[in-house]
Amino acid sequence: MLAASVTSYVLKPSKITDSRFQRKRIATGAKVAQMNTRSIINASVLAAMFLMARLHQAAAFEPGASFATFPGILMGEPVGALPAATGLYFEDLIHYGEANLPTIMSQTPYGPGSIKSDSAAMTPTLLWSSPFKTFGASYGAALVQPMTSIHNHGYVNGPEGLQNVTSHEGVIHDTEFIPAILSWNLTGGFFTSAAIGVYVPDGRISGINGLSSLIGSPFYTIEPAWAISYLADGWNLTASFLYDFNMENPYSKVVNGQSMNIDLTATKTFGKFEFGPVAYFAFQTTSDSGGNLKSYLATIGSATPANYCGQLPAGLSSPCSRASVGGLGGRLGYDFGPARLSLEVTDSLFDHGQGGLNGWRIWTRLAFPLYSDDPKRQAEPGGLIARGSSISRP
Repeated sequence: MLAASVTSYVLKPSKITDSRFQRKRIATGAKVAQMNTRSIINASVLAAMFLMARLHQAAAFEPGASFATFPGILMGEPVGALPAATGLYFEDLIHYGEANLPTIMSQTPYGPGSIKSDSAAMTPTLLWSSPFKTFGASYGAALVQPMTSIHNHGYVNGPEGLQNVTSHEGVIHDTEFIPAILSWNLTGGFFTSAAIGVYVPDGRISGINGLSSLIGSPFYTIEPAWAISYLADGWNLTASFLYDFNMENPYSKVVNGQSMNIDLTATKTFGKFEFGPVAYFAFQTTSDSGGNLKSYLATIGSATPANYCGQLPAGLSSPCSRASVGGLGGRLGYDFGPARLSLEVTDSLFDHGQGGLNGWRIWTRLAFPLYSDDPKRQAEPGGLIARGSSISRP
């Protein structure tokens, strides 16, 4: 589809303040004296908090949640059109990047530190382009299974000087089912498509809010999508739009705000090569709401407090806020005939409330048909809906 993708795991670091922790011992190779609650954070506990990076006070969405579809997933893809030939198509998207976590994440009473986050994701997708038509549109369906890995590393300041911290998490993410993709040929090189997807909470779920794994989400997300593509004379001019409706989190009782992803493509094919700029934007359109205030107040001093996104008593700030991110880059693709390979490189333009998207990213895509009833048409220009072979249906 315009579908889905990876990683709703986007890192969301915890906002660490000394008032949030009880007395802990600082390990620096030798045991040091026990510190006052408000004097320092145990480095090992801090590392664990980075591992659960999404539990931060300046969170976008409910702390621990994120965009269901990783912003930028559909860049470069002419998703307004289904593959030209009936068949089963496969695409594997792998993307990797490094981001600087906010300084507040490594701040202690002894001074600031520095933490970086390396994240990688793989998103294999199966797309079925069917022989059926409905409402004058070609019909298809898809299955997306993201997998992610996150490594946080850096240092914090302690009583004995700088202390290294590191953490790692890798696991299968929530599955997205896309039961309906409809694509219309508007003639003149224009195509448009509409789709509906559902994220199923079958990834790793843990913690008081069900969000501590960094990867899975304990709630369903409904994701309608729309795209328009101009695919003529070697051009791929595509704009795709995803809109997410998040269901209630059964652990925290929070309903995360609705959000929109916009991915843009403007590439030109010269022979077997494809060049051009790509961009992505994502933002919440409504605020987060709900939660259990009693549980939040009872756990507010702990390392992992219960989430609450409703009205708070005077003197307390909400841990929920609206998120927005954006990035720009370029795409290089090559058509090998039976398969197509592409490379995209992007850097962030802005980010708000994410704490882990302010960096560069490399994306690679390999797409090819597993089965096609008309191999001759695989050389035609056009698009794979979300992740398949780049071939459009007339």
